[in-house]
Amino acid sequence: MGLLQKVSLGFVAIVLITAAGVGAWLFLYTGDLPKTEQLSEFTPTTAHLATHSCLAGLSFAVPFDRIGKPFKDALNSAEPSSSYLYQVARTLMCNKRDSPARYQLDVFRLSWHIRKRFSEQELFTIYANTAYFGPAATGVENASRHLFQKGADALSPEEAALLAGLLRAPSIFSPFKNAEKALQRRNKILEAMAVQGKLSAIELATAVARPLIIRALGNTEEKALPHGVLEALAADESEYCDAFEGDFKKGCAETFQANLMWVQLQVAPQGIPGILVQNNNTGFCGVAGCALKLFITQTNGEFDQALGADGEVGALAEVEVLKTSRDGHYDIRKMWADGRAHTIYQWRGSRYSSD
Repeated sequence: MGLLQKVSLGFVAIVLITAAGVGAWLFLYTGDLPKTEQLSEFTPTTAHLATHSCLAGLSFAVPFDRIGKPFKDALNSAEPSSSYLYQVARTLMCNKRDSPARYQLDVFRLSWHIRKRFSEQELFTIYANTAYFGPAATGVENASRHLFQKGADALSPEEAALLAGLLRAPSIFSPFKNAEKALQRRNKILEAMAVQGKLSAIELATAVARPLIIRALGNTEEKALPHGVLEALAADESEYCDAFEGDFKKGCAETFQANLMWVQLQVAPQGIPGILVQNNNTGFCGVAGCALKLFITQTNGEFDQALGADGEVGALAEVEVLKTSRDGHYDIRKMWADGRAHTIYQWRGSRYSSD
C-alpha cells in the first residue's frame, strides 16, 4: 500500500471518528436543551396544578388512570402515537430562535432524551396533560371540565372524540366558532375508532347520531359574561391570581373567567334581569367550587352584587327562583349537592339574606 493511500485512509478514519464524536456529543450533551425533568410534573401519581414557561396556562395534571378509556381511544385514533413525543418536545422548544434546520435537529435531540426518560404510557399522559385544546383549556382535565363540566375519566365516546379533534387546530375545530367542522371532525374520529375495533357498529351509530352538546363554563367563545359583572368579580380574580407566582400566573385571568358558570334570569315580578354566577375555580375554592353570587341590573344598566359576598363554599346541585315575591323580588333557593338542607335567601329591601 502506497504512502498516499495510507494517508488517505488515515484521513478518512479521522473524519469518521470526528463525525462520530460530534454526533455522540450532539446526543449526549444537553446543556443547550430544555430540561426534561420538568415533564415529570405532567405524569403525576395524584392530580395537581402544573405548568411550565411554554404552556398557554395552568394544567390540572391527572394520572394516567384518571384519563378515561374513551379519550385514550379517541386520541390514539385522532393522532398517531408516534407524534406525542415530538409534540411534547416542540412544546418545550417554544423559546428557541434558531434556524429551521437547527431547530429540527434540536427537537430530534430533545425527543431522544425524552424517550430515554419516559415510558410510552408516561408520554401519553404528559401529552394529554400539556395539550392545548383552546382558551382556558390546557390539558385534558381542564378541557373536559370546561366543555362538559365533568372529569376526563367520565367522557362519553362522542365527547372524547370532540376533544381529541380539537388538538389539530383548536380554533378551526372549535365547537363555538365552527360547530359544523367540529361535528365532522368528531364523527371522523369516531369512525376511525370503529375501524380500529374500539367501538362496535351500534356504539358508532349511537355516538355519530348525537348532536354537539357543550356545557361550557363562564366567559367562553360562545357567550361572555357582561363586562359589569366581570368588573364586580375583579377582586376575586385578583385574589385567585395573586396566589400564583411565575409561570403559574400565565393565562390566570382567562382561566378564572372561563370557570365561572352563570345563568341569566328574572329576579323580580317586574322582569328585572339578574345574573347568578357560580365560581368553579378549584384553586380558589377547593375541589367543591364556590357557591353562587347574584348580580342585579340597576337603573343605570350596571350590575350590583346582591348575594354571595359571604364567601360560602360548597357544590350546588340546583338554584331556583321561588315564585314568592318579597318587597318586589323573588326569593332564591339553593340546593346543596352534599345533601345538606336547602338555603332560602329573602330580599331585605337592599340585599338578599338567609337570616
